[in-house]
Amino acid sequence: ITVRQVYEDDKLPYENNCFDIIINRHESFDAYEVSRLLKKDGFFITQQVGGKNNCDLSRKLIDNFHPQFPNHTLDNNVRGLENNGFTILKSGEVFTPMYFYDVGALVYFAKIIEWEFPGFSVDACFENLCKLQKELDANGFIKGTEHRFLIVAQKL
Repeated sequence: ITVRQVYEDDKLPYENNCFDIIINRHESFDAYEVSRLLKKDGFFITQQVGGKNNCDLSRKLIDNFHPQFPNHTLDNNVRGLENNGFTILKSGEVFTPMYFYDVGALVYFAKIIEWEFPGFSVDACFENLCKLQKELDANGFIKGTEHRFLIVAQKL
């Protein structure tokens, strides 16, 4: 296996029609470039973190929060693949609950996933963290929502 570093999704360092299958998990992709790389009848399988991932938590933590990738949805990705010569064999989307039982765990989570919690810091979000502590005290947890989708496509 030859491993090559990639800097841009739309300029992958491989020849045209060189793969039978491309598998992608949680990484961005360019539908045209995936089509260019796949052989006829080749398969593309991707599991993505959707653009609505943790938005409910981000809104609770960060005043005036705006998601960075609101158009990163199953429908938009299916449309992009179909527009680049793919037929969709399977697709699905889920919104699953996620629970925090400690505000400190939520703080750690928000700090390590900075692209979903832009501008987060304990100091900047202290008042909202206090509100979330009250939510935790009342409910026994703080609830968020994870957004995932899966696409299995075949190049025509």
